[in-house]
Amino acid sequence: DVCSSDLIDRTLVRDWLPALTIGTAIGLAGGPFVPGKLLTGLFALVALGLAVKMVLGPRLVLAHRLPAGGVAQIAPGLVGALSAAVAVGGGTLSTPMLSLFSFPIHRAISAGSVFNLVVAVPATAVFLASGWYG
Repeated sequence: DVCSSDLIDRTLVRDWLPALTIGTAIGLAGGPFVPGKLLTGLFALVALGLAVKMVLGPRLVLAHRLPAGGVAQIAPGLVGALSAAVAVGGGTLSTPMLSLFSFPIHRAISAGSVFNLVVAVPATAVFLASGWYG
């Protein structure tokens, strides 16, 4: 059943949530102090990386399993920080990041939907509270 909640990898979400949340806070706090041209360049670089990953698909893999230990927190921290700083969904970056480690794509996408919320909810609150929305 495609609609089954079993598609969301609860272990992955649990493992990634702390670093993703901290990274999101760092991206939200630091983003306003980063020059716009640098953020634009960073966004372009991320988009290029996503395009390369999409073209190469499973041929572009860093490892055949997710890192363990403290190193395992680097990827979700970067995903959170970059997502918040350049205003893209957490799933936009987490899905290709996970696929770099041969993580099953359906599970990566479903976890990405949770990561989208983790980035979007605090980002929306910060933008509304600060008046940045217009």
